[in-house]
Amino acid sequence: MGEEGNDFGPDRVGWIIISFSVIFMILNGEFVAGFTIGIILIIMFEYLSMEEEDGIDEQNPKAIQKTNRRMFQDYYDSLELQRKQNFEETGMRETDIERQSRENNDRIKEVRANVEKVRELEKEKEKKERERKKKERERKKKEREMRLMEERNSNKEETGSFETNNQRRIREREQRKREREERQKNAKINAFKRKNFQSEHALPTNSQKERAWTGKCYVCKKSSIQTELSFWWKIYPNLEVVSLCDKCAKKEGLIEEQEIIAEKRSRTIPDDVKDAVWRRDEGKCTQCGSNENLEFDHIIPHSKGGANTKRNIQLLCESCNRKKSDKIG
Repeated sequence: MGEEGNDFGPDRVGWIIISFSVIFMILNGEFVAGFTIGIILIIMFEYLSMEEEDGIDEQNPKAIQKTNRRMFQDYYDSLELQRKQNFEETGMRETDIERQSRENNDRIKEVRANVEKVRELEKEKEKKERERKKKERERKKKEREMRLMEERNSNKEETGSFETNNQRRIREREQRKREREERQKNAKINAFKRKNFQSEHALPTNSQKERAWTGKCYVCKKSSIQTELSFWWKIYPNLEVVSLCDKCAKKEGLIEEQEIIAEKRSRTIPDDVKDAVWRRDEGKCTQCGSNENLEFDHIIPHSKGGANTKRNIQLLCESCNRKKSDKIG
């Protein structure tokens, strides 16, 4: 009876009613209305059949439990089958998932063991390298001590001093430095003692000499060790005391014989001195560069003992000469 009921279900009844309805409508000439009614009836029967099926599932929980037990039993049987097959192959009763997990764990353990092994090898290598470097340092230290001892013995035989070559070089360098400083000191003392005659100048004071002392010739830059220096008044371009060697002082025209001039000094500047000063200053004022109203001026005023020589004469314009008055410069 259940099978016959299932063969003659609501779907077939619905189709029979739809067919008769459509035929009836078509025979009466109402095709559109019949078609519409047929569609509505199909939707209704489909909805009813879905509700009926849901009611059947909800009203049979035992069937659902039976299905679940069957599925669980199938899954359990498949796991047992995998365990039997793996036991025959590997001798271990386990599923495929358990076997994969075990293999993964074994691989991880193997990798970790390899890493630890590599680390141990590296540590051993580093330890050997440290020992090798330590031995190398000790060997070099012994060789250096032996070499220094040989140097000390050799220097003791040669110089009577028990020292290494490096210590000997340092001592000799310090000795040369002291000797150089002593020579510079003596050269400075000799330069301060020398007195050079310049007719229009007084002798420089010690403070002026100290300010001018550089340990080198003002012109040729030779040191006081290479040549003998002394102090001279230099007039042009500025009046100042400088340290010069005898050669450069003679070249600059500063050396002159000491003479006692008995006759009365005159303010008149000789013509040859004027011509030389004019050429030297290029016919311009040495202060502002003007070439108008030029006058010959004594750098050291005549009233203060200034001479009528080329070194003590300069060209100034009238304005600059009045500003200078009787000042030195």
